[in-house]
Amino acid sequence: ATSGAKLEGGTVRADGTVRKVVKVKPGWIGDLEQQKYKSRGTREQEERQEILKRGPIGGQVVADSRRGRGGPPGSQPAGGRGGQRGGPPGSQPVGGASGSGRGGRGGSGAGRGGAAGRGKAKANEVQEAADAGLTPEEIHAKLISKEIAKMTQKLKEVTLLEEKVSKGVEINDAQKEKLAKKTTFEETMKKLKEQESEVKEKVQPKEIA
Repeated sequence: ATSGAKLEGGTVRADGTVRKVVKVKPGWIGDLEQQKYKSRGTREQEERQEILKRGPIGGQVVADSRRGRGGPPGSQPAGGRGGQRGGPPGSQPVGGASGSGRGGRGGSGAGRGGAAGRGKAKANEVQEAADAGLTPEEIHAKLISKEIAKMTQKLKEVTLLEEKVSKGVEINDAQKEKLAKKTTFEETMKKLKEQESEVKEKVQPKEIA
């Protein structure tokens, strides 16, 4: 029985296929969760880039500007300190470049949060299926079927778009983009069907028994 067992996998790869669901030991960290090593130089470069994205904070000039990389030595970013502290007219107001930088960083954070949220939702789905008594192979088969259903719907939408185009109906850019992905959808469907056949060979004998 897999009830209460710790399982990993079930997430969707870039090519649309579903990763195998496997039991793992407590504390195990998968390859995708492993933090990649970064040299000190790489970390410092990323920190400088992050500072440049944020812009000056509280009137402090970013390190690269002091070094002359962001402009002439000793130069101030647009708005200078006065802009950050409510200086004279023409200076950069609070929430200008600095605010937009922080907002941009927040946007990328939201993207990371969205991916993390989807990963957590998938992990919860896998664990709930395991607690319900399904084996890793059965969970894998269930997730593959779910992705096949999604891809079937996408291909149906592509067929409808093709019919519209053939009748001379104008479609928007988003629909054109989806239409251009037809080959990708078909390739993904083929891979998912192959996965489904492989998994069914492992699941079917248990169902018959």
